[in-house]
Amino acid sequence: MKAIGFIPVRYESSRLYGKALKKISGLPAIVHVYKRSKLSKELDDLFVVTDSNKIIEVLKKYNVKTILTSKHDNGTERIYEASKKYKFEIIINIQGDEILVDPTNIDKLVRHMKKNKKYKYFLGVTKFNKINQKSVFKAILNKNEEMIYCSREDIPSSSIVKNNNRLKVVFIVGYFKNYLKKFVKLPASYNELREPNEFLRIIDNGYKIKTVKFDKAEISLDTYSDLIKIKKLIKKDKYFNKKYY
Repeated sequence: MKAIGFIPVRYESSRLYGKALKKISGLPAIVHVYKRSKLSKELDDLFVVTDSNKIIEVLKKYNVKTILTSKHDNGTERIYEASKKYKFEIIINIQGDEILVDPTNIDKLVRHMKKNKKYKYFLGVTKFNKINQKSVFKAILNKNEEMIYCSREDIPSSSIVKNNNRLKVVFIVGYFKNYLKKFVKLPASYNELREPNEFLRIIDNGYKIKTVKFDKAEISLDTYSDLIKIKKLIKKDKYFNKKYY
């Protein structure tokens, strides 16, 4: 059973415009995501998928494999368009915001998918100990570690739950190919539009999302403040120090 990784990215990001090409330790942000994901032992192929010719032109300089797509409302729909050309059973969505993605987390998710085929959708989560962080999606799980809701708000309530008992969503997402197709054919759901988060479309339509707990996952790039933090964190990062470029 083979797995392909797609990194969806767009240039016109609303919170930090053009963040995909922001330089971090000499490399565009999206190049870090690609090079780190390439260190995964479970992915059989990997592409950046984008509707931006500007991003495509920059990535050519770094030998990054790319696919140019049409415009889409979200990254999952972009991945579906790209996936039609390839015969892989497992599709991994590594969002372009995950600049400090740990390749061992990708591997862990893929291995869980191979062992738990009764589930069709998988999502990474990790412990989170901060409050009032609206750039971070927090997740609620049931006893089977299936996600039942996620929100930018502090859930469970920060007035009741201790900070270190909260979980955040890590945007490494797995789909079995046939169920990716089912996802994109579903209409946008009420909760998806309220949050907004397209993964709530899966839950709202009665499907289950199996979560995979990661020991650790660093912040993703959403704001200028995140960019400053990531620039500091990467200087001590073990994968970057391997000179993955």
